[in-house]
Amino acid sequence: MKVQKIVFASLSILAFASCSGGGISSTSSVVDSNQSSSGLAEPIELLPDNHFENGFIAYPATRAHLDGSYPENDWNSNVYLKYDENTPNPSWQVQQIGCIHDLNDVYNPMTGAMPAYEDPYYKFEGESNYVYVDPEGGEIILGLNASKDYDAPRQSGDWSHLLLQNVLTNSVKVSELTSLHFTIDFELQVERKMTDEEYNPSLHTAQFLAYFIVQSNATLDAGDYFWFGVPFYDYRYPNIDENVMIDGRSQMPIYQMSNRVIDPDGIKLNHKYSLDLDLIDLFGDALLACQQKENRFLNSTIDDFSITSMNIGWEVPGTFDVAAKFSNFSLKGMM
Repeated sequence: MKVQKIVFASLSILAFASCSGGGISSTSSVVDSNQSSSGLAEPIELLPDNHFENGFIAYPATRAHLDGSYPENDWNSNVYLKYDENTPNPSWQVQQIGCIHDLNDVYNPMTGAMPAYEDPYYKFEGESNYVYVDPEGGEIILGLNASKDYDAPRQSGDWSHLLLQNVLTNSVKVSELTSLHFTIDFELQVERKMTDEEYNPSLHTAQFLAYFIVQSNATLDAGDYFWFGVPFYDYRYPNIDENVMIDGRSQMPIYQMSNRVIDPDGIKLNHKYSLDLDLIDLFGDALLACQQKENRFLNSTIDDFSITSMNIGWEVPGTFDVAAKFSNFSLKGMM
């Protein structure tokens, strides 16, 4: 594996992977010119609305209480989270898989609720989830208080997620790129809300992760894809090796890179980090691992793959209260 140029990041492996939003892809191709007026190549931003100026579509995913009841105000439809009546159509989706309480219960056509504003943030706040956005500065806070979402320590089944997801502006072939820089400045907060007796690391953790869908265009593998994982944080593990597993929902391979390549000490909470990661060679590592360990994509080379979509956020199978603040959020490809 090649060591990439990284300002800072640290990654950890996931044993609970569900990779919500599987199968999202785009068939568009790059048509933008990446030549500056001086004739020099310039990188293309692949993340649509990477400052979150257009708000979000929030997907409901309400889970029943242990007694089988649902919240009285359950709104089981998509909701447009907008800053005001002039907010353009959103590019990003908010996924709230496995939650009892969600933002849709608060921000729906029946309530007509709009976010509070406290400079510089528009604040969407539910009983357990919250999303604060500074669309001018491109900063966002994703918060999930699982202590308000679990009736008791989780023993089986689905778990609480708060993820942002989208389809990239252009579906870009790996073969068209000389580099693909993923950048993000971030700070994490995690508080365990379980006693030592309640906590079981085989069932409970809190994870902050990003996933990219990398899809094959080869004739015999067409439509199949792998998840490329950048796991910033896992409560259980400071140091994790490269790993491949199969996603339970999509049945597609999940590749997660090793945090040892980036920082052997792991992410510290309440500490500000900046990451600049070139993904191109890492995608080749991921394909080789999928071929060798899972016998997948045997008819494909890395030049057959395109990057089509991504998600980023929290998966919280345990009773933890978590928040992630991030900005300088970008995915730039150099042709």
